[in-house]
Amino acid sequence: MLALLVFLAGCSAQPEQITIESDVELHGEKADMSGYYWLEDEDHPFIEISAQESIRLFTEEGSGILYYGYVGCPFCERAVPELSKAAKDSGVTVYYIDVYHPDNTYEIYQELFKYIDPVLVDSDKGKQFKVPLVIAVNHGEIVGSQLALVDGYQIESESSQMNKSQKKELRNIYLDLFRKAAE
Repeated sequence: MLALLVFLAGCSAQPEQITIESDVELHGEKADMSGYYWLEDEDHPFIEISAQESIRLFTEEGSGILYYGYVGCPFCERAVPELSKAAKDSGVTVYYIDVYHPDNTYEIYQELFKYIDPVLVDSDKGKQFKVPLVIAVNHGEIVGSQLALVDGYQIESESSQMNKSQKKELRNIYLDLFRKAAE
């Protein structure tokens, strides 16, 4: 009986592997995520691509996970470690687009906004592009997204962090996005 309990406990501890299949091969390289203060894992699942390259996922009807953000964004700094953990545990690659990369021009963003319009934020000034933004794409269509962190969490100081429950909630949101991209 004890052996069965140990076996079952071991099985439940195994992370879910998620396979996102896509005919579109995005061109990028392992992202330098060293600027993200709270990301301690150097063996992270992020591949950096340009905003122009991310558009190909839509135009060529590919599938994948896109993360738009930048080093120094307080919300991005807290989201990236949880996104990394969820992706690494499930075997998913995340395509990172540094929104302030000099190659990402105004014209490229205008083109990108045509594809991500449903996840842009409505405001008095019109639609706004806010980060951290994680988008799940399946066959060129947005099937889910997550902006910012979790409801109820407020950054109170430079060092404040989400609690364990909030971190788990955010990882579960990301896992759900991964599953939608893989369907």
